[in-house]
Amino acid sequence: MIIGVLAINLAFTSKSNPLKAEIRETLGGPVEEKSLTENYGDSLAAINNNFQETSIIIEINLALNSDALSQTNSINHPTKKKNLGYFAPPTIGWNWGVLHKNNAVDIANRCGTPIYASAEGIAVADKELGSGSDGWNDGYGIFILLEHQNYTQTRYAHLERTVIQIGKYVKKGDLIGYMGNTGNTHGPTGCHLHFEVYGAENPLSNR
Repeated sequence: MIIGVLAINLAFTSKSNPLKAEIRETLGGPVEEKSLTENYGDSLAAINNNFQETSIIIEINLALNSDALSQTNSINHPTKKKNLGYFAPPTIGWNWGVLHKNNAVDIANRCGTPIYASAEGIAVADKELGSGSDGWNDGYGIFILLEHQNYTQTRYAHLERTVIQIGKYVKKGDLIGYMGNTGNTHGPTGCHLHFEVYGAENPLSNR
């Protein structure tokens, strides 16, 4: 299961998450920051008196990269947390939150970052593409398509590899694959998850 789901939710919905520049540049776009403190030595307790959620964001970034925060980095206040409802975050990383084709968002991190089932479901073949959880598509690269009990579907694309096959039942939070840069990817690193939702609003968008 995903550890620290509530904390991860904050990272996904924050445009001001202080991740390393090369991760942000995978998706591009401006980064607006609000500095909480110019003194890295300030205690987390003091910071939390102003913004209770900041310590969670710090923990997320330290988990991603030990040098994600340094004495020259500002600590950023997260935007208002969004209730993901039926779906859980499929991974951890930098989510720009901008919807693009097929109701999708991109979440960038290192290749090999674990990808989890956003909701309970079954891995199915894509009838239009003729591929599925153990297949390949020139655009998506290696991907997984999950069908859920509420008649929605989620797609996880550009994977490095999968750990499930078509017909496999998974619970919310089960490991299904690893982040990669297969298929049509852009940016200096290229490693990101293309996360699509069919039949419902994508909970990771910032609209």
